Amino acid sequence: MRLDGRKTWTVYLGSSYFQILNIVMKRVSSLLILLMLLIAQLSLADMSLDRSIVYFDKKGWKRQDVQVSNLSNETMYLQTEVFRVVNPGKKDEAKIPATTPEEMKLMATPHKSSIKAQGMRAVRLFNRENNLKEEKVYRVLFRPVVGPQKNQEQVVKILVAYEILVFVRPTQPIFKVEGTIKDKKLELTNTGNSSVLLRRGQQCITKDNCKSVWKSKRLYRGQTWNVDLAGEGEVKFALFDGHFETSQTVKSVKKAVAQVRDK
Repeated sequence: MRLDGRKTWTVYLGSSYFQILNIVMKRVSSLLILLMLLIAQLSLADMSLDRSIVYFDKKGWKRQDVQVSNLSNETMYLQTEVFRVVNPGKKDEAKIPATTPEEMKLMATPHKSSIKAQGMRAVRLFNRENNLKEEKVYRVLFRPVVGPQKNQEQVVKILVAYEILVFVRPTQPIFKVEGTIKDKKLELTNTGNSSVLLRRGQQCITKDNCKSVWKSKRLYRGQTWNVDLAGEGEVKFALFDGHFETSQTVKSVKKAVAQVRDK
């Protein structure tokens, strides 16, 4: 998966499920899985998506397709779930299941489907948001589930699920980041109405002496990010809005504004 995608592992044994998020397994969970593998046949469901981020804007305002591939040699049974993200990028970030008509501004269809071995199918995302002043963020979970069992043999299935990020942009998106450098600290604040991706951050002590500070960081609207620096030299980075990328520079003490206008 690419940046911003999340992976979920679900282990199925008979009628029981064990779920491990973000590939972080505690020792107890690891020992439990190893024990199950010793007593049962292992089956790994392989799935891949053609993208991990979807933007709804003027280039794809109402619907977009995500291609789901079944890389295994058996039929895959798939479910999709949509969550609205509240306070994205903050400590109190939360996911709210979109289950009521009022919350279902973003829909994924089909909700349940099957994909033949080595096959592929499209899951369509429909956007029902209109006239937004600020960006809205969703996560869509693509979760394989256990299908009918052909026999009573004990089988362990490790089901790998993926979450993708979905951004619904406002009617007039503003991509704007303000930055200052003071006392060897860089402060960047997203003062626009949409999230941006800050890439390849580097600090230049001299013109020919530049060192990497960060590789990639998503900054949501209203969010401030602080970075410790090695000195007071200017910081350069690329600002990516989902379609276009521009080079930006923040100089010591003086306030700089990095802005990308909607094209």
